[in-house]
Amino acid sequence: MMSRRHSRAAGSAPTMPAARAMPAARTVSAVRTMPAVPAVLAALTVLLTASCGADTKAADGAGTDTRAGGAASGKPAGTCELSGSTEQITARFSMLGEVVSTQWCAIDLTQDSGRVPGPSDIRLVGYFDTTAADMKALLGRSDWTFKQVPLPELPEPVVRAAGVTSSSTSAWVTSAELEKTVTREVYSGSFYVDEKANRIVFDTVNPVKADAKVEYY
Repeated sequence: MMSRRHSRAAGSAPTMPAARAMPAARTVSAVRTMPAVPAVLAALTVLLTASCGADTKAADGAGTDTRAGGAASGKPAGTCELSGSTEQITARFSMLGEVVSTQWCAIDLTQDSGRVPGPSDIRLVGYFDTTAADMKALLGRSDWTFKQVPLPELPEPVVRAAGVTSSSTSAWVTSAELEKTVTREVYSGSFYVDEKANRIVFDTVNPVKADAKVEYY
């Protein structure tokens, strides 16, 4: 009598064990939440150019369309057309003092650069006048060191509006601590203070609003 173990018919195929299910591949997420600042910078062109849509009078008194940037205004790249709108300047620099009046322009630095289309680099340059009380508080900061410096090269419309000709006697001072406080080291910016005129000149690239969320990595 054959053993049960050997009773399988000779011609029958062996029964293979069922395939074992392979474990699902594990996916490791490497996505890190990026800071909100790039999104703010990407929108800066739209915000600045939109704020300049209305006609205002430039420093020489002539009416002009003050939409910022060559692309927005149909002007050549690098064009500086002045705006007297205080909204955008207050949103970015009011920690230095109340923005009583201002003249500024936003220059698209990436026009005609041959770059793949993307967020523009915007130079926001100009000045604003503040109150005597705010100027005194600004220069009275014990944790900031001010030193006298010459102004950098500025767009001609800004020079005329601010009255900073070669014959002007303004004594401009700046502070590394001031610049670090305003920019939070997320964009480049220089600030020059004239105590006598209660005036602050700013020259920045891609400045974010003061209340923008900044995350450091």
